[in-house]
Amino acid sequence: MVRGTHKNAFREYVTSKAAGLSALLADPLLGEVKAALVDGAPRVGNFQVHGTWPAFLQEALRTCSGNPELHSVVMALLEKEQSSASSATHHEKRRLLRGLGLLGTSGYSVGKILAESPSFDAAAAVLKARGIKLIARSRRTASDLGYKRGYQLVEDPAYMTAKSILCTEDEGFYVIPPGESAVFVSGTGTETDPYVIELAVIRNCLGEEAFAAPLLAWLDAVIHAAVGVRRNQRPNQPGAMVQIGLNMGPRHARVLGWGKSFNKPNLSQEEMTAQDTDFIGAQSLLWLLINSNFPTEVPAAFAAGVADLPYPALGTQNVPSEMGFSFEYDGKDYNFTQAGRAPPEGIALLGFRMGSHTDDSPVPFTVIMTCSREDPKAPALAPGLGANLVDLTLKTVVQAAPATLMAFNSNKLHGTTNHGAGIDPTNSGLGIFLTKRVHDAIRDAVGKSGYDGVVYAGAPITDLSGNGEQP
Repeated sequence: MVRGTHKNAFREYVTSKAAGLSALLADPLLGEVKAALVDGAPRVGNFQVHGTWPAFLQEALRTCSGNPELHSVVMALLEKEQSSASSATHHEKRRLLRGLGLLGTSGYSVGKILAESPSFDAAAAVLKARGIKLIARSRRTASDLGYKRGYQLVEDPAYMTAKSILCTEDEGFYVIPPGESAVFVSGTGTETDPYVIELAVIRNCLGEEAFAAPLLAWLDAVIHAAVGVRRNQRPNQPGAMVQIGLNMGPRHARVLGWGKSFNKPNLSQEEMTAQDTDFIGAQSLLWLLINSNFPTEVPAAFAAGVADLPYPALGTQNVPSEMGFSFEYDGKDYNFTQAGRAPPEGIALLGFRMGSHTDDSPVPFTVIMTCSREDPKAPALAPGLGANLVDLTLKTVVQAAPATLMAFNSNKLHGTTNHGAGIDPTNSGLGIFLTKRVHDAIRDAVGKSGYDGVVYAGAPITDLSGNGEQP
């Protein structure tokens, strides 16, 4: 390091590094470039005292006023540096992710636990140590149960109609209360894989309530914002479901691409980009929670469903599909530039309820995370009832609660309990799923000229491992 040299030397040094400074405007996270600039610069003025990147920029601003182009670059860099005070540090990121269970935790396979345990009860004891109840429950057929599509699902018999299904314990349903995490398995009749996961419910997926509260508040705000400016995909159902990512376009012109979900013409490009950035961050955080909380069979099913297909990471018409996402926690932005994003199809839900139906997915799991639950001002239902997920052929009701992850087979008959306008609680949530129509379109597009799909890897956070670029 050169110390105590004249300001002219500093000015000449900064001028010679104009290209590197301009590069930082395009990518301010080039940490090694910043370090090299600071390390090689002559020590003068305030920079001689502190020797930091902000001090370097402040000194450069004072000494390069005669070079308008360079001066504007340095000014822009300094403004970015000052605004980054609201961004989390590397240490803060690690602390938050550790609190969320996203660092230093190992996955678990229910199938492996069952295979290595001398009995089902012994396997259940292993999962109980994780706070998860293991339940064996056979799935039946809709025809055997007499269930059909398009029926209202209710939990209070007072709201029964001729086209309703009563979903209560008296009717043989297993009701999962808000404090219970559970994995349901059924027998396959085979020796190689004797059990298959039918349903998985994980409570408190963000850790302790006080720790989770700021993140849940941000997720809830993202959902409300998304619902306010995007097209409702199910306008004939109570509540709202809005989409992000890939779809097949309008019914009259089926084209695979990033959906045009905004329906507010007065939104600026900047506003749409900001909205999409938040939505992508929320979905990608959900994907990390899926990988860290559920049995490995759940994320593995998504990976198997897109194996050998060029699925892109989540993107929009305003935000390119690539690595990296961000989310907000307690007033600070947490940016993860080298983290893999969520799969390319997602939804936000607000007060959404739908009767008995099936979806068409190439994978056996759809995942929904409940972020908030608000009761009506004058509740008409008993506590816990209303707006709850029902797996009809498994005859199971999942009572909704904030910070709950649910992985269920949406190809099977399912729905949400609904007792009428203003009666049920209002849940907000996020969902990750894969649709067969998008899956088949990508499969059919492979090898065709003009298709520029990017292989989706679903990489976990890599920029906090201590190797490579630091966030």
